[in-house]
Amino acid sequence: MICRVDLIQRLKRDGIEFVLQELKHYGLISTKSSVILKAKQKGVIAIRRMFLLA
Repeated sequence: MICRVDLIQRLKRDGIEFVLQELKHYGLISTKSSVILKAKQKGVIAIRRMFLLA
């Protein structure tokens, strides 16, 4: 299971730490680079979501 953390309302920096602790064997998706960097530091699979306008 991969969690899309941008959809979790009221999630602050401390909340990201909580999510990373609870999702030990999972990954996350986010558009925020700070979230991706923190996840990679913890060894969690992280997918950066980007928008492409053409």
